[in-house]
Amino acid sequence: MNGHRHASLRPLVALAAVAWSCLWAGGRTLAVEDPGWPRAFEAGGAKVVMYQPQVDEWKDHSKLTFRSAVAVTKPREKEEKYGVLAVEARTDTDFQGRSVLMHDFQITDVRFPNLPEQEAVALERIVRDTLPKDRKVIVSLDRALAYVEQDPAQQRAVEVNLEPPAIFHSGKPAVLMVFIGKPEFVPVKDTALMTAVNTNWDLFLDTKSNQYFLLNGESWLASPDPMKGPWTAAKTLPADLSKLPQDPNWEDVRKNVPGKRGQTVPVVFASTEAAELIVTAGTPKYSPIPPTRLMQVSNTESVLFLHSGEKQYYYLVAGRWFRAKSLDGPRTGRGRQRQGRQRLRRPRRQCLQTRRRWLLEQARRRVLVDRTGPDG
Repeated sequence: MNGHRHASLRPLVALAAVAWSCLWAGGRTLAVEDPGWPRAFEAGGAKVVMYQPQVDEWKDHSKLTFRSAVAVTKPREKEEKYGVLAVEARTDTDFQGRSVLMHDFQITDVRFPNLPEQEAVALERIVRDTLPKDRKVIVSLDRALAYVEQDPAQQRAVEVNLEPPAIFHSGKPAVLMVFIGKPEFVPVKDTALMTAVNTNWDLFLDTKSNQYFLLNGESWLASPDPMKGPWTAAKTLPADLSKLPQDPNWEDVRKNVPGKRGQTVPVVFASTEAAELIVTAGTPKYSPIPPTRLMQVSNTESVLFLHSGEKQYYYLVAGRWFRAKSLDGPRTGRGRQRQGRQRLRRPRRQCLQTRRRWLLEQARRRVLVDRTGPDG
């Protein structure tokens, strides 16, 4: 993050939130109400969800620069892809009219790190086509001044943890289940079930059978231990899963009870720290990239290369490159400073509570870290 901000983050974020609320309000540019975040926009079957803006700078109170994480869903698809949107706007103050005019909005950058270039370009086009084109906003000067006066403290630099994450590899279909520390469960009202509250998956403990049940897409897996496994296809589900509260939070679970029989049972990796997963379709296969000594691993969706001269793998994730002699580690980071080593088998702690928040955090991190990659 830029450490040379003109004013405190809180007032600037608040001002930006008001501005964006007006900007994307379907042409109602004179309104200064703030409906909150995130906000969703749809066009042509596509959907763009924009999250709370982060202000980088309000230079001389005339030029506002800020960013926002976005989640994009393509037409006829369900999976969200996460990126970062950068915006600049000019501001003019009318003291007599007690208003601030924000204009000349420009989307300066749309990034979808760690996605193939062709897909990233298509998603950027969706973002630019879906967001409304109205670019003039009037914000109350009194409201803007109130935000500034509430917290005059200067923003302090934000420390970013650049330690390599735990990285897992599988030659078979696999999923990664992340917890914040040790798995924690809370009771589900009027049932014998408990649900995990610090993971990015729908995970339940049936206290009657002492078995764990994990929803993987449209099918269910079962295990006696959420961390150690083994996980197998669930033959039967707890009857109490059909008694879940009629609450939107349980909608995805309820519509997949009893679920479908999966064709394959994936390998389940469990981690209590931030982690990444590399899945290859069997043994890694390589496609040379002339005239370099790099070979792309072609049977994976990850950005993964093997340097034939160094005999090292290079892996791009969260905006940073990692390298290792083997896909089983140990792995080091490449950046402005040498990073500590991290074996791939021993996870520890840190994640976000839901898959959506987890991916969103990854999108935010990608604009903060060094992007130095391997040389050909």
